[in-house]
Amino acid sequence: MQIRVAILAVLAVLAVLAVLAVLALPAGPAGTRAQSEPFRVVNATGVRATGLNVVRSGAGAPWGADPLGGRSLAPGSAFAMRAAEGIGCPFDIRLTLRDGREAERLAVDVCRQRTIAVAMQDPAPRR
Repeated sequence: MQIRVAILAVLAVLAVLAVLAVLALPAGPAGTRAQSEPFRVVNATGVRATGLNVVRSGAGAPWGADPLGGRSLAPGSAFAMRAAEGIGCPFDIRLTLRDGREAERLAVDVCRQRTIAVAMQDPAPRR
């Protein structure tokens, strides 16, 4: 019986040491791990979206390709995507709606905010 208790005590100590070792591992640069995780864009406009564009904030680049690929995004629905590694975390996001209006969220930190609701604003800010 004493041997069984001693073995259990040793196993418990080893388990605690294993957890502490994992916690002590370096996490890497801020945002590196976060960029590899997907984020979700939620259509909070109340209107079906026929286009989605995401571009690095401050890049001055055109909106670029639509990852929906001809599909649409119903009100309340979400589309999951990943940011390319190493390009940073702030992004500008635009939904083009079925009625022709646009809804934008600018300078969203997708490394910290994993679910981004895009809703109508009056008027929509310009990049």
